[in-house]
Amino acid sequence: MDKRGTTAALTAMMMASMIGAAGLAVDSTRIWLVETRLRTAVDAAALAAARRLTDPNRDSEAAAVFWAHFTQRDGTRGYLGATIGDPQISLAAPGSTALTVQASATIGTTLFGVLSNASVVRTERTTVQRGGSGLELAIVVDQTASMRDPAGGGIAGTKLDAARTAIHTMLDVLYGGRDTQQNLYVSVVPFARTINIGSGNSAMLDTSNMPAGWTLGGWSGCVEARRNGHDTTDAAPTGAARFRPYFWESTYRRVGTVGSGRCVSGNAYPGSNNNTRFCHGDNDWPTAAGAPTQSQLNANKMYDTLRDAGMAHADSIGPNLLCAMTPIQPLTARRSQVNAALASIVAPQRSGGTTTAVGLQGAWYTLSPNWQGYWQNPNAGIPNTPNLPLPYNTPNMRKVVVILTDGDNNWQPPYGASCGASDDGVCPSANGTELIYNAYGRVADYNARFPSARISPVTQTNADARLDERFAAVCEAMKAPGVNITVYVIGFQVANAHRARLQACASSPAHYLESPNAAQLQAVFQQVGAQLASVRITD
Repeated sequence: MDKRGTTAALTAMMMASMIGAAGLAVDSTRIWLVETRLRTAVDAAALAAARRLTDPNRDSEAAAVFWAHFTQRDGTRGYLGATIGDPQISLAAPGSTALTVQASATIGTTLFGVLSNASVVRTERTTVQRGGSGLELAIVVDQTASMRDPAGGGIAGTKLDAARTAIHTMLDVLYGGRDTQQNLYVSVVPFARTINIGSGNSAMLDTSNMPAGWTLGGWSGCVEARRNGHDTTDAAPTGAARFRPYFWESTYRRVGTVGSGRCVSGNAYPGSNNNTRFCHGDNDWPTAAGAPTQSQLNANKMYDTLRDAGMAHADSIGPNLLCAMTPIQPLTARRSQVNAALASIVAPQRSGGTTTAVGLQGAWYTLSPNWQGYWQNPNAGIPNTPNLPLPYNTPNMRKVVVILTDGDNNWQPPYGASCGASDDGVCPSANGTELIYNAYGRVADYNARFPSARISPVTQTNADARLDERFAAVCEAMKAPGVNITVYVIGFQVANAHRARLQACASSPAHYLESPNAAQLQAVFQQVGAQLASVRITD
C-alpha cells in the first residue's frame, strides 16, 4: 500500500494545526491590543462628553477625542487592521448628569484564518457621572536629562514624549475638545535643577550684590531658590522675597593650582611653571583673568563630558550652564497656550542633577493669589477672564498641582573625578570639598543659609538628603490649612528608595499614582483628569 498519500494528508493537517495555533497567538495579541486601545478611546470620549453635557457640540467633539486614538499619520482610521465603529453617545435620561459611550471594533483573523475565517467583535461601554467646580491647575513636568531615555514598554519616543502624550489625555478630559472651558486655568512648570521664570519677568529679581560679569542681557530666565526663608512661602516677589538670578560664576583660575596641591599637572592648564598651573574648574568661561583656549577646554573633563553628550560649545560653559531650558507658563485660559508650553519643553543631554523642590515652588507661585499681577498676563484679550490667581478658598474653585517626576533629588559633583590627583579631576572651589552650583547655590551657600541643617560632611548623599528635606517642607506648606492646595504626585518609573518621599508629598494616598512604564502612564493621567473634572466612571 502506498503510504505517501496518507503521510502527505497527515502532514497537511498538522501544518494547518500548527499555523492555526501560531495564528491564534498572534491574533490573541492583536485582539488584546485593539481591545485595550478601544477601552481607552471610549473612556476618553465619555469623560470629554461629560465635561460638556449641555453643549450642542458635545457628541462631535467627544467623537473627535475618540477618533484621535485611531487616526493614523496619513489621516486614515483604524488600528492593527481592525474596523472601528463610530462611538454611540447617550444620556441616561433627559437632564441627567450620567452619560454612556459605546463603540465596537471588528478584528479580522490572520494566520488563525487557516482554522476559522470568523472575525472577532469587541465592544466597550463606559458610563460616567459628572459634578462640577472650577479649577486652577499647575502641571509640573520633570525635564531632566533622564527624560530623554527611551519610553520603553513598546512605546516609541522618549519618556518626555510619553509624558506629554499622557498629559494631553488629561487635558482632553478637562477641556472636552474646546480651547477654553469655563473656570479652567492651567499653568505649566518645567523643572530640572532650577526653574526658569522667563526673561520677561525680570521685575521679580533682586540684582543687588551680583558678582562681576552679571548682566540682565545675558540672563536666560533661570533663578535660584528664594532666600531669607522664602523657599517655603508664597510671599509676593518683592523686597527680600525676590529671586536671585541664576549665575554660575566662572571658575577659571579660581580653584587652586598644582603648587597649592589642589590638583596634578594632568588636570591643570599650562602655566609658566608648575606652581602657576591652574586646576580645571567646573565652569571655566572667560573673565578679566583670561580664558582657556579651545584645546585646553577640551582637556577639561567637565566641559568634555558635556560636549561628548552632544551639547553645543555655548551650552557647555558660561553663566547659564545647565539652567532649566524652558520657562514657566503662568495660568492661562487657553488650551492652545498650554499645548505650546508642553511642546516647548526640552530635556537636555545633561542636566547636572534634579531639584524637585523648585518645581513645586514654581507651581505654588503660579497658583498663589499673592502673585496676582506679577506674572506677565497670558490672558489679555480673552473675555471674562478674572485676575489670576484667584484668592484661596474661592467658592467652587480648587487649586491643584499635578507633578510628574521620574527621579530623586540629587546634588551632583562635577562630571569627572573629584578635585585631586586624578588626571580627570575637576575642582569646583579653591579649598575643601564642593558640589556643582544649583538652585541653592554651592554647598557653602546652602550651609550659610541653613546653619541648623548643614551639609556636613560634604558628600552627595548628605546633600541629597537636605534637598529631600526642602522638598518635604514645600509640600507641607502648600497643603497647610488656609492654602489647601491639592497635590497629586505621579511617579514615573520610580525607584523603591524614593517612593515613600513622593507618597508623603501627595495630599493623600489616593493622590499618589505610579506608572512603572510608559504604556500605563496614559491611563494614570486619564484617571487624574476624571477626578479633576469631577467626573467618575460608574460602569
